Amino acid sequence: MIEISSKSNEKLKSLMELTGSKKARDSKGLVLIDGGKLCMDAVNTGHSLLELWITETAAEKYNDEFSFLSSSAKETFIVKDFAAERISQLKSPQGIWGIFECPGWSETESFRGFRRVLGICGVQNPENAGAMIRTAAALGFDGAILSEDCSDIWSPRAIRAGALSQMNIAVSKTSDFAYTVKQFNDMGFETYAAALKENAESVESAPKDGKIMLIIGNEGHGLPEEVIEECSRSIYLPMYNNVESLNANAAAAIMIWEFK
Repeated sequence: MIEISSKSNEKLKSLMELTGSKKARDSKGLVLIDGGKLCMDAVNTGHSLLELWITETAAEKYNDEFSFLSSSAKETFIVKDFAAERISQLKSPQGIWGIFECPGWSETESFRGFRRVLGICGVQNPENAGAMIRTAAALGFDGAILSEDCSDIWSPRAIRAGALSQMNIAVSKTSDFAYTVKQFNDMGFETYAAALKENAESVESAPKDGKIMLIIGNEGHGLPEEVIEECSRSIYLPMYNNVESLNANAAAAIMIWEFK
């Protein structure tokens, strides 16, 4: 075990880069997981713990987690509490962090044999993106496709919201979402755009047999027109009591449930 007692320690600076910098995460191929339970879940689902970081207070307070994780980690760092103040983005961090290899992106072709795929296009909020993937995984979806302009699903906030789901199902990223929808059409998927179009049908009555790709758009602007045009169907959620819309995460959860 290595003790860290200075805020200017180079290893500590490298850790903090993973917290706030997508560029650092991408270049190093690493993710930072914030919280003891999430770190334990990652180890228990087969992910290798490269580095465990824990404050002195957390090491005493969470002895069981500390024992399990330190025995699983390739390296363990004990950090003075004052030196760890800026590591976490949480208001009340537990004081336990793990560095893991990022699983990375799957190839689109590998989705061919799947039955249920979630498309996430232009979603900017990392908690929303992570939570959508978590809901999809929980309800039996096989994978998720994200547009290039989505928030980073490997950020600590997104991983926390996703409860590691993005590390445990196939995820892919595309720079041309409309073309990717066409690819899924060619692979025999029914592609459903969540969009209030003139020809849209209620999600309740939409056919649910066969292979389906469900696509959710940006929180404020919805899906781009070129993506909707490539989809085989448009669907909407019926609304009552003068409610005009739901936020993207709530709408996604209901639709995912309908297609589970």
